[in-house]
Amino acid sequence: MAKEVKNEQVEPHKVIMLGGRRAGKSSVLACIVDQLANKTPGDICSVIQTDQGHVFYDNDGKAYCLPPLYEKKIEIKDFLGKIKLPNALFVVDMKATTDKGSYYLQIRTGESATMKLEFVDVPGESMESVRREGNHIGPNPEREELQKQVQESDIFIITIDTPFLMEAGEGVNLVYNRIQEITDIMGNLIINREDSWDKKFVLFCPVKCEKWLKEGKGEMIADKVCRVYRNLINTWVKHPNVAMWIMPVETAGGIEFSKFMDAKRVFKSKEDGYGESCSVNPLTGTIIYRDGRIEKGKNDYVFEDDLRWQQSFHSPIPIPLAWYRSTGEGYSPRLCEQPVYRFLCFLAEKEELINQEKLKKDQDVKRWKRFLRYLRNYRSPFGDYAEEFKALGDKIRQGNLIKESGDGFRKLTEIIK
Repeated sequence: MAKEVKNEQVEPHKVIMLGGRRAGKSSVLACIVDQLANKTPGDICSVIQTDQGHVFYDNDGKAYCLPPLYEKKIEIKDFLGKIKLPNALFVVDMKATTDKGSYYLQIRTGESATMKLEFVDVPGESMESVRREGNHIGPNPEREELQKQVQESDIFIITIDTPFLMEAGEGVNLVYNRIQEITDIMGNLIINREDSWDKKFVLFCPVKCEKWLKEGKGEMIADKVCRVYRNLINTWVKHPNVAMWIMPVETAGGIEFSKFMDAKRVFKSKEDGYGESCSVNPLTGTIIYRDGRIEKGKNDYVFEDDLRWQQSFHSPIPIPLAWYRSTGEGYSPRLCEQPVYRFLCFLAEKEELINQEKLKKDQDVKRWKRFLRYLRNYRSPFGDYAEEFKALGDKIRQGNLIKESGDGFRKLTEIIK
């Protein structure tokens, strides 16, 4: 490591998590932490969530904290534990993360090498170009702030709700997975071809994909990702400084998608002003509630379309409920450590390129110009522990811990025609 290179991680490295509401961004992160903590060989690395009490403020100045990730893991485990009937239908998660905020993780390797990561969980509403405030419609200020964060970041995880990708109508999938908004935001990145170190890593991460992976259809998932995200992929796939991968992950394991049914609300009396979310079997008229309960409808029940599932005020496309079945395997996530393994190796490579480039450019440059150039152009991915994390990347590869293919894993290198 060159003495002139100041390796000090002042701010955590941002990882931008994009996707539709309820797609499973926070679930992915919870399972990443769980898998790294419990499945990774102990001499590789460990991970903990830090700053769990970090305070954020909404648009009205009201303070809030995002719940700790272990609560999301417990929520998934408890939910699966309550499903007793193997053929019962249920909705996986009806809680959408509407607050803006970040999850902070610390990855440690060796005795003292640590790296801080900030996973920015982007609400779908922040990606919209326009926003409604009462009766007024205008530009969305959150979109501008998001675009700034995207430009400052090197790693992007695009979470894709697989049932909507694979079996919903084209319009429903486009709206639910926020495909156009994500394409527009990522298309506005500015990446310098001349600076070899200015690298970005884009990961397409299909979730809730247990059914297809169990049936050996991971390549079908990857093919569909390539088709629907074609414009985004083609924007960057031939750029020398952009690495793009598809990596499906199983965040629950013991579930599989069953079918879509229209989202309804049932009102059981005139006094019931809120109703209960459900679907209705079109053949039998049976009401199916999100927790698996079933009930025969009564004559005085009133049903309405549940518009709360719309993704935004200007996308009136009805969004159906995705219903799942238990496989009896309980909570058994799989492949969730792979995204972290991959982008740790990516950052290690970027660190090496930064230092090579700096050494090359600094040879005939006066000291004050070196310092000025560093302030303007160079960022160290790992801070003081570059060598340790480079060794970590080598250990991951040498131990065959990183997955290269199978289960829909695919490195994107060619234009999608």
